[in-house]
Amino acid sequence: WWDTLSPEQQRAMALLLLTPAPMAATTAPPPPSPSAVPTTTVLDSRSKKKRLEIEDFTGAAGENVAAWLVAIPNAVQRQLALYGEVWTEREYYGVSAHLKGPAGQWFHRLNAHIAPNCRTLDFLRSRLLDTYGSKVNVWETQLRLVQHRRQPGERLLDYANSLTEIGAENPGVTAECYVDAFIRGMNNRVFVQSVRTARPSTLEDAVSYAVEFCGQYGEGCEVTS
Repeated sequence: WWDTLSPEQQRAMALLLLTPAPMAATTAPPPPSPSAVPTTTVLDSRSKKKRLEIEDFTGAAGENVAAWLVAIPNAVQRQLALYGEVWTEREYYGVSAHLKGPAGQWFHRLNAHIAPNCRTLDFLRSRLLDTYGSKVNVWETQLRLVQHRRQPGERLLDYANSLTEIGAENPGVTAECYVDAFIRGMNNRVFVQSVRTARPSTLEDAVSYAVEFCGQYGEGCEVTS
């Protein structure tokens, strides 16, 4: 049949056979919308570790475990005021991290035999006082409080804190004993009468009243020698 075609028809047929057929146009898929792109949220699993700012206790001679224990609630109040941290009774047990040297070794032996529900500051305080505390009885501690006198130039608050450190070795010392010792130790006739008349029920109340009406050093009244 090719021979029956004219030269023009043959050229047209050859061009048709040699020319490739056009490909169908394709369109690229549209980019995904921002909402369709999966997002990954990275959560910081690290939590801030609490740490009380108190000195270490080693149990060495000359260290006062009662004074160290008194510093714990003071540090807790400071953390609350500065950083808004609230410590639970169980978290108080974390002060054991500040037991170093012989005291740290003692604690590790003790902790191995403590039931989880007993791991509280009250329990730790009791055992520390039994092991490292003074062996004086309540009566002897009360006598030391009454005999303790405010030093020249000592602030009323500092004097009260020194009484607290003395009494810390015996939790059985009453609030009335602290108040009486505070008043007796002032060596100030007018101040003594003024505070006694106010009848403070706690050492904190006595200090607050004294500072308000007699100044930080009791300078509002005559101090006897």
